[in-house]
Amino acid sequence: IPGAALTTYQLGFALLILLLLTDLQGIDRIFESQHVALGAIIGLGVLGTGLAYLIYYYLIEQLGAVAASSVTYIPPVVALAIGVLLVGETMLMTDYLAVCLIFLGVILVNSKEKLHKNG
Repeated sequence: IPGAALTTYQLGFALLILLLLTDLQGIDRIFESQHVALGAIIGLGVLGTGLAYLIYYYLIEQLGAVAASSVTYIPPVVALAIGVLLVGETMLMTDYLAVCLIFLGVILVNSKEKLHKNG
């Protein structure tokens, strides 16, 4: 199944389940501000979820499931960088250590995957 179809099915079924299980009281407050509504729809829905799923399925197709799954460890590093560069948060020694461990894990997973393909 193409990645776009998988993404549509997953997000469509998730929407139906959430509509059945979620208390929607107060949800209309999101639409009181056009900026908040557009930020939620475009930022979280289209880019943060829809595009992310499409990219993920593309990576699975191109790199394989194991290598593609290692990409899911990168968002905390990006969030930390945004916090430091844009918000002015302080990066602690444990943050540096965590970032190094994340990158080391991604490198090891991908190098092990290459060894299995070549060996």
